[in-house]
Amino acid sequence: MPSSDADLWPDSWSQEVQPRSVLSLAGIALFLVAAPIAIAVYLFAADNKAQAGYATAFAAICALILWIGYESRFRRRRAGADPITTVRLDNGSGALKIPYSLGIHVGVTLLMAAFAVLFSAATVHTIAVNPPGERAGAYLWAALAALFASFPLLLLRRKYALGYLLVSPEGIHHRGWTFQSYLPWQGIKMIHPLQTDGPDILITATDDTAWEPKQITRLWRADKPAAIPSDDGHSLKPAIHIPGKYLAADPALVLAILVFYGKSSQARYELATETALHRAQSAHFGS
Repeated sequence: MPSSDADLWPDSWSQEVQPRSVLSLAGIALFLVAAPIAIAVYLFAADNKAQAGYATAFAAICALILWIGYESRFRRRRAGADPITTVRLDNGSGALKIPYSLGIHVGVTLLMAAFAVLFSAATVHTIAVNPPGERAGAYLWAALAALFASFPLLLLRRKYALGYLLVSPEGIHHRGWTFQSYLPWQGIKMIHPLQTDGPDILITATDDTAWEPKQITRLWRADKPAAIPSDDGHSLKPAIHIPGKYLAADPALVLAILVFYGKSSQARYELATETALHRAQSAHFGS
């Protein structure tokens, strides 16, 4: 499905990709991917296979970083409502599910795996080419390999997982990469766009709203719950901060969905049915 109507895109969000993002990705492509590949070709031709292998691995890692940057900066409006689905919750109710970008998730997973392989190879190579008394570097490479190899364990235990929003008749549940948070509709007082390094959505609630955010892991912590001072300055305001660059769906469409159901309490029952999905797919938020 095409991206949502341009009229949904708030004025406070930048319409274009930031020039610095374009320059950054171009710099990575030229100097950190293409140049190392050229160096690797030269080293292979000079029969320096070990160094050529490291240059190739470096280029591969930077290519993954380039992919993640592309997915988060350039593709965020192209999916429209296609990634949005309806799901059944544990309590039997239904909800709209708006996932994070699978491309970013896969990119990060491959990046961590690439680092683990690189440092494992460096460990083996250091041991192979050095006598027993000169292998101290192998301990460092082995420790780094073990650190990056711990990432798949977090994936298996869902400590690090593909994030999503669940928008139900009761409220908004936000699962980030490494945290979760929930706000009930009755406590929410404001849903508005926020421009940071991308198009974000900020949801705030009254200070007395029940709110128990949870940081699921601190190892490889990729994000954390919103931290906005409360009105009295002694605690944190209940809030959900959604980075639009991570969403698989058009962030403007997601904002429109949240604003519509935030204002239209009489329509929230739809969120337990296919009606909410049809509304999102048609981008019809007039009534």
